[in-house]
Amino acid sequence: QREEDDDDDDRLLFPWEDEQTLIAELSHDGRVELDDDENTLKLIDSLEHSFTRHSNILVDDIAQTLVPAVRRVKEAHHVLNTRVDDDFGKGLWEFHEACKKMELATLRDAEEVNEEYQAAQVRIADIMGKLEDAYARRDQLWVDFEVKLN
Repeated sequence: QREEDDDDDDRLLFPWEDEQTLIAELSHDGRVELDDDENTLKLIDSLEHSFTRHSNILVDDIAQTLVPAVRRVKEAHHVLNTRVDDDFGKGLWEFHEACKKMELATLRDAEEVNEEYQAAQVRIADIMGKLEDAYARRDQLWVDFEVKLN
């Protein structure tokens, strides 16, 4: 009896009659799926063209940006080497240094003005508070005066 039960269980667990139906069942209704590595490789291969195209676009963009800049720098160096004398260069350098000093002084002045402005705002708020208190005292004195007068 027990052996017959085991045979029945085996038939229930393995209802396939040949290997092809077993493979079909294990591969989801006859569809053979690629394993993860193959899917990943196919995905990578499909992205290659897009990455190559984008890379070429970026290289062209960099070339269009940098080549004119490099050309302009070379021209500037050539002009500096051929047309600008040392005294003129020293004058430009001194002018540059004076501009930097002026900028620093202006920034310091602007910072001082901002600090004074902030302090003035605090003082104004304090004075406004005192003024409101004085108005309240004045109003109270007036009320007290009218009460005593009547």
